[in-house]
Amino acid sequence: RDGWGYRVVNTEDWVPETPLTVQTLNDINTANPISNAKSVLKQQQFLVRLYLNRIYNKMDKASTKTMKHYRTYLGAKVGGYVRKSLPNVVVPNLMYSSNYSTAGTPVILFADDAYHQQFSFTGSNFFVHHMLAPYMYLLQKQYHLP
Repeated sequence: RDGWGYRVVNTEDWVPETPLTVQTLNDINTANPISNAKSVLKQQQFLVRLYLNRIYNKMDKASTKTMKHYRTYLGAKVGGYVRKSLPNVVVPNLMYSSNYSTAGTPVILFADDAYHQQFSFTGSNFFVHHMLAPYMYLLQKQYHLP
């Protein structure tokens, strides 16, 4: 893969953990028993269908509502702040989906006490663990790179 098949993550970096994801039923791949659940439910006896439809609709409504909140706050509001801070940046149109999956073979970089002494969180330096220097430090330490 010419070096593009890896996902390098620092255990202290919060950025790869966000946003908290909740996939909606529309986000699930079609090769999944849930993707055609409605047609399967139609074949059930009335009381079973009534009960299972209630559960299905509760799951669908909750995840769709959560996705709308994410779109509002993490999309529109954050996008507005970005436009104010960086007027030349073009904020792309938002996709109405919460579909998320990580790609690449994970390379996990574990922070230790020495790491925390060099890259300490002060309460306001939120990106201290997301910069290149902490990643390079951990890569060199754990993989004995020059």
